[in-house]
Amino acid sequence: MYAEVMIAAISDDGDMKYNGESIKQADGSFSATISPIAQKIDGWTTDVTNISIGNVPSSEWVGEPKAGGSCTITYDPDDGTTVIWGGISPSGGGSGGGTGGDEPGGNTGTSGSFSITGNGLKKGGNKIVFTLPEGMSDLTITFTAEATQGNGHGNGSQLGNTTFTLSAANDTNTFEFNSNGGHPRLKIECDPPLTQEQLNSIMQINPQ
Repeated sequence: MYAEVMIAAISDDGDMKYNGESIKQADGSFSATISPIAQKIDGWTTDVTNISIGNVPSSEWVGEPKAGGSCTITYDPDDGTTVIWGGISPSGGGSGGGTGGDEPGGNTGTSGSFSITGNGLKKGGNKIVFTLPEGMSDLTITFTAEATQGNGHGNGSQLGNTTFTLSAANDTNTFEFNSNGGHPRLKIECDPPLTQEQLNSIMQINPQ
């Protein structure tokens, strides 16, 4: 994947694709993502101290692998090359809700609070589309920026802490924000709480 990104960047090839997606981005950067990765558990499973991806040493990678998460390699003429490991993972303790199991609102060992790093998020404009889970009348989602360069706005409000509610009357909602840096990271809190699997099933990041 690194090789494909650098070939596209060096040749300024706007037609080159990786996994069916264009490598050249609208902001002039070049990026490719593997999602989901094959890893089944969170965190590093081996010592990566002396490992590099291309010219990027592990000490400069952003994030850590998540089970079934993603890896994004981006080359930006201004920022250089970045390697972002990410996905969606439970964040924080919190209290559960619902009845558990797979029903909407159930909480199977999670708090309904998740951190998103990489996973399709990018420098510049981002769009996250949510669809209300079947059988649920409303769902409140709160976004908090977890990276200083992730300032922006969603639904006309400062990203620092933005909340909107999905309702049966408007079952698809879009959240948009701008990131001034190449490593946007968001915290998402759901009320009533959702499991990681449920959140994955109702959320699309930067859909084509």
